[in-house]
Amino acid sequence: MFCCFHCYAANDHSQGPCAACGQPVEKPPGLSTTDSLIWALGYPDPELAILAARALGRLSAPQSIAALRAAVDTGSDIYLRAEALLSLIAIEGPDARPWLKELGQVRLPSAGGIAEKTLAESRSSECRQQGHQSRRASCEQPGALQPATRSAQSSATGWPPPSAGPDRWTLCRQGHVHWGANGGAGLLLRHVPEQGDPVYLLAERSQHVDEAGSWGIPGGAIHDGESPEAAARRETTEEIWPLPPYRVTGVDLQDCGGWRFHIVRADVSRPFAAYATSETYATGWFRRDQMNGIRLHPGFRKWIQENARRGR
Repeated sequence: MFCCFHCYAANDHSQGPCAACGQPVEKPPGLSTTDSLIWALGYPDPELAILAARALGRLSAPQSIAALRAAVDTGSDIYLRAEALLSLIAIEGPDARPWLKELGQVRLPSAGGIAEKTLAESRSSECRQQGHQSRRASCEQPGALQPATRSAQSSATGWPPPSAGPDRWTLCRQGHVHWGANGGAGLLLRHVPEQGDPVYLLAERSQHVDEAGSWGIPGGAIHDGESPEAAARRETTEEIWPLPPYRVTGVDLQDCGGWRFHIVRADVSRPFAAYATSETYATGWFRRDQMNGIRLHPGFRKWIQENARRGR
């Protein structure tokens, strides 16, 4: 099947008139790389559209700003909208700030969260450059976003965006923004060999989630009526499927102002191949000493430090 350059309709031929719109199926001769990528933003397959949005950001193509903004505003895929927003931030830099402030109020967790976090980081960076101490409260819990100040979450701004159900941003008592109205859970899988040190399965977080580029455990929001172990298993299956049988050995709780993240510890009989998805760049099995050489998610780094003090 071939996608029409003009209407995206599927055709069984790569050249000639489109069966749907009658225009030529093939792209016009001499089309630039940037224009081809802009066209691909509307492709029916979201995976291709996401790759196009990412490439436009890396090219820093200013002529793509209007198309990327349209993808954020009207895109049917939430990951495409988030990727398009990240590319806009890369292209526009400080010029994107007024638009980001407006976008931070929309009812779109991925794009709205990225917008609010980018504004917070921008303000924090300016404070440091001017010799002032950042007022952002630190939080090392999985799924947390750093607000610039408590006022950023007031009802006057509409942030966090109101939403029904557990898959939404929520505030803890310390004023930090977390993903999951019922708290969160993640699965820490370990393999203990007959000889040598245990290895743990970690995933590198993609640009579609907060703390992109850091390594941690798969996890997410707990749904209504769901146990932490069931939530951890569901989220892990979604992010690095498939999961082999495992044995739960314990659950560790991290609390941040009443918002809780459950680290479900479990053992597997052998390391298995874990596949990266749109929420993960890569996966891997690591010994504790090997984790010193990678950037860890703040929440998981805190767990490592706490367990090291306990001798675990």
